[in-house]
Amino acid sequence: MTKVLVIDDNPDIRDLLEDNLSEAGFEVFTARDGDEGVQLFKKLRPKVVVTDITMPKKDGLEVIIDIRYDHPDTIIIAISGNYDSSQVLKAAKVFKEREEDDPEYFLDAAVELGADFILEKPFTPQELLDTISELMEKRKNREIENEDEGPKDKFEEINPPSLDRIKKSERRDK
Repeated sequence: MTKVLVIDDNPDIRDLLEDNLSEAGFEVFTARDGDEGVQLFKKLRPKVVVTDITMPKKDGLEVIIDIRYDHPDTIIIAISGNYDSSQVLKAAKVFKEREEDDPEYFLDAAVELGADFILEKPFTPQELLDTISELMEKRKNREIENEDEGPKDKFEEINPPSLDRIKKSERRDK
């Protein structure tokens, strides 16, 4: 059974996604924020992570960075419907050439940082199920095509070059 981790601070959305994914045959785990989500990820190693972008403690962009950097084969789907100025500023580190007040920064940044797909709220449970199914099929096909390649080749194929740039920027900011 495929493990899915849902990270969202809204309990109604978390419960709805858990119910729908469980009914579809997934083993579902949930977290209330990014910190809890990353801890659960390290413990459970799910194949799929569905993370909200705007959350307390650790937001979805940070979750994507933490998971993608060390686990390039994990499928990450970013979901959001809320725009937060902190996400816009964080995303500006990825896209220096764009206006910093562009509210779609974080959507582009999530993909640039390694999210496999973005779903903007509201979305239907079927849209999420279809997205997971498609991404799992693509990942499976990519694994078959890359059987002769080493781990480094797979990592570079899946992870965007900006991920290292963000990690270095975070270290300098501390």
